[in-house]
Amino acid sequence: MRADFFSCIMSASANYEEEEAQFKPGDRVRLSPIGLERSPRSSREGGVVVGVTGSGNAYRVLFDIKKLAVLLHKTYIVAE
Repeated sequence: MRADFFSCIMSASANYEEEEAQFKPGDRVRLSPIGLERSPRSSREGGVVVGVTGSGNAYRVLFDIKKLAVLLHKTYIVAE
């Protein structure tokens, strides 16, 4: 029974990882609904990914109307 539980958890997490969008530098992105809610001061315009953290959990995004890039969690951005 214990093995069935862990295999179910592992397959669910593998499916989740496949569904997540992976961005690379140069990709156009915009804030997701959760990003808009939790980062109200961030730009509503689109931007470009300029960097990725080592873990891949956050991205540096340069918004079109900004001069400096901001670091955003991967759940805060979606492909444009």
